[in-house]
Amino acid sequence: MNIKSISFLSVCLINGSLAFANENIVETIVPACDYTSLTINVPSTVKLVASGDSSGSVKGVNKELDELKYTCSNGKFEISTKDSIVIKEGLIFKLTNGSVSSLTLNGAQTVDITNLAAKSFTLVVNGAGTANLFGRVDGFDVDLNGAGQVEATLLESQTGKIKVNGSGLVRLNVSSELIGKVNGSGRIEYLGIPQTIDTKVNGSGSISVILESPKI
Repeated sequence: MNIKSISFLSVCLINGSLAFANENIVETIVPACDYTSLTINVPSTVKLVASGDSSGSVKGVNKELDELKYTCSNGKFEISTKDSIVIKEGLIFKLTNGSVSSLTLNGAQTVDITNLAAKSFTLVVNGAGTANLFGRVDGFDVDLNGAGQVEATLLESQTGKIKVNGSGLVRLNVSSELIGKVNGSGRIEYLGIPQTIDTKVNGSGSISVILESPKI
């Protein structure tokens, strides 16, 4: 077999392997739920558009999609798994909901929230989750427990109530009032000149002002 034939065979084998690897990746519709509070308990990447009617889809390996469990009750929507299985491949959620006012992340998620325009928004991060927020709210509350990170300097807020337990980081944009507390080595960094500042640090953490404006 000459070099040209070997090269052609190699290309065919590689393309065949990629096709085989991708054939179990599917996209399904997330069940309809009229919610204001969202909880995500599975490792995933989430794109949440905080405008429009509630809808969504999820993409992932078929066997992992089959293990997802959705609970919708009294304005609360929870995404978890049926059993204590390990999600290895990861899931990608695309959600829209103009009524969402609360998000809880348990575990390791990467979340982008865009088009936020609400009276208030509450974010709870338990673990190593990462959240990026964009838009405008009157009140912004964050409870971060662990090594997670919250980037909200492009979310304009009037008031911010931030609590960090552990080594996590919260960055926000606040104009009127900031109440911040750090327990451990975590950090709170804020953009703006709030009229009222009430902060407390227990441990080696810090609360400080951001001197440069965020880059869009």
